[in-house]
Amino acid sequence: MAENEIYILKEGSFTLESGAIFGMLPKSIWSRSFSETLSGRIPMSTNIAVISRYSGITLIDTGVGRVGDERFRGFFEISVSADLNGRLKEFFGNRKIENIIHTHLHFDHVGNDRSIETGKESRILVQESEVSGYRHPNMLTRSSYVRGSVPPAKVYKVRGTKKLHGGITMICTGGHTEGHQVVQFELKGKKFMHFGDLIPTSFHLKPNYIAAIDNFPIDTLRMKMKLIRKVIAEGHICIFNHNTGTAAGTVSGNIEKPVFNPVDLPTL
Repeated sequence: MAENEIYILKEGSFTLESGAIFGMLPKSIWSRSFSETLSGRIPMSTNIAVISRYSGITLIDTGVGRVGDERFRGFFEISVSADLNGRLKEFFGNRKIENIIHTHLHFDHVGNDRSIETGKESRILVQESEVSGYRHPNMLTRSSYVRGSVPPAKVYKVRGTKKLHGGITMICTGGHTEGHQVVQFELKGKKFMHFGDLIPTSFHLKPNYIAAIDNFPIDTLRMKMKLIRKVIAEGHICIFNHNTGTAAGTVSGNIEKPVFNPVDLPTL
């Protein structure tokens, strides 16, 4: 596989109630872009971003994996279509995983943390406030976290904006969770932005399209407006971790009417 490249792995899917993912938006709007399952829920893909560099591999989130017990998996209709470990081994051989960057620690983003084959120097990079939220959930947040899904020995807690070597920057946004972060990076002269669940799908690009499961919606709105303006002005290729179709694209238009332009990235 090529070095200094970005790949997308469509690892699996799960479902959410329409109210959870679309908030106050009426069905007449979101039904133009989404269809409900037979159980009346909305399917979400888990798209894992894999950054291949000369020094090793960086993953942005690890999908839904085998997280949760049978009852939990049945409730969220979890389905896994691709084995992360197997795909990484197939495409990259024994190349080391340097970093796993988590946008946040909800169950659909950490599902392979316990099973993925990492080296002694591999790090799981998470905002400190997100680790606290994961370890001490409240009545509103506890259904989104699965205790024991993240190996504590490998967690490296960061505060605020953190730059890694190779042009990767983690930016704490809050909004979806208190410690949510997005990931910005550059490859071969192109700029990329992984929005995490601040903007879970390209449908959610409009600033006021905010999920009901966002704990701090005003922070979401503020950061969405800031980052959408940035990606439009600077021509970022944006990655949406829950798009069921094309996972990436550029954004044109303006803050009132952002337009998603699909871009096909290499897949694993």
